[in-house]
Formats: sequence, structure tokens, C-alpha cells
Amino acid sequence: MIEKNEFPFSLGGYGWQEEYKGFDIVVHVQKHKGISAYAFSSEKRIVWQESKTFGDKEELFQWGRSAIDRHLQFQKEETERKAVVKAEYYIKKGKEAALKAFSSAMYFSNIEGKEYEEALGFFQYELDKQFGKLK
Repeated sequence: MIEKNEFPFSLGGYGWQEEYKGFDIVVHVQKHKGISAYAFSSEKRIVWQESKTFGDKEELFQWGRSAIDRHLQFQKEETERKAVVKAEYYIKKGKEAALKAFSSAMYFSNIEGKEYEEALGFFQYELDKQFGKLK
């Protein structure tokens, strides 16, 4: 929870706060300035803020809860997207390493020409088939 001597309570006026999914939502009212709402992460960083000249405290708490839900959904989607990108990267690197190993094996086995091309084509087919099973 936000302490009474921390922002935004240190600005003066009246304030209320609630905890929602590990975040703190603060609604703060100042004379001649209106009503403001803030959502703070557990690290006390502002992840959302909204101000209105006139407004209802409960309405702003609801907006804060909605903003936190959107923030958490975005974080989840971003984590999933990064995992997919990382998996694709490792698959690409794995294929490159396997093809280099195949080329080295063919070189040291003195296989050249048409035999090399046939073996490479077969190897790439099998490699794609095996990596297709990973997805």
C-alpha cells in the first residue's frame, strides 16, 4: 500500500486506495484540481493514471481495475510472443548447426558431386520433418 507521506497523498487533499491483483489503485481528490486515479505496481511505478475535473470515486476505481487487467493481459501476450520468437530462433540455429555438421561429415567422407546433392536433399527433408515435430 502507498504510505500517507508518499505521492500522491503528499499533494494534499483526500485519498483512497485499494489493492487489486498485486497493484495499488489510488484515487485522490484535490480542491480546484479535480479527481485523479493512479495504478502503482509492486515496485511503486505508475502503470496507469487518469484525471477528471468531476468524477465518481468508484468509477475511477473501476477504471483502474480495468487498466490493470489490460496491463496484465499485455504482459502475458508479450511473454508468449517472446517465447515463440525464441523458439523459432533456436530452431533456425539448430538447423544451421545440423547442416554444417552434415557438410563436414560429407567433406571428410570424400562424398562429392551427385551423391552429395542427393544426400543433402534427403538430409534436409528428414531434418525439416524432425523439426516440424518440435512445433
